[in-house]
Amino acid sequence: MKTEESDWVLFYTMSESIETKAIIEAIIIEVDTKKNNRRLHSVGYGVAPLFYAELPISVEIFKGSPREVIKNANDPGF
Repeated sequence: MKTEESDWVLFYTMSESIETKAIIEAIIIEVDTKKNNRRLHSVGYGVAPLFYAELPISVEIFKGSPREVIKNANDPGF
């Protein structure tokens, strides 16, 4: 069984700072057709800049939860 799922998020902001970034979580959807259920598995997250002259072609995916970004927001080396 083939499944296609996607979520679109539209947002509006007055910010134009190059420090503004989007946190993107990568999720795999596992579908069990015999039991007719599905499970979501987080496989990591990426941080993408929003207001650069040229957006990056790729975004590095980090292991763990995207909540790590919030926990380490005050750490300039993170």
